[in-house]
Amino acid sequence: MKTWTNPRFNDRHLADRLEAEVRDLRDRLRYETGRERADTLDDIEKLEHQLSRMHC
Repeated sequence: MKTWTNPRFNDRHLADRLEAEVRDLRDRLRYETGRERADTLDDIEKLEHQLSRMHC
């Protein structure tokens, strides 16, 4: 038997996880330099772009 899962509920949890990941990456920026910092900034940009496309 398949149970119905509210897709908005799942999106909201995904958005919460992505926002938490962005916060963690921003905290890590304080300790990074050079290429590490650039890679982390790229990761943050990708996550924020994904979040902006979500409708939660």
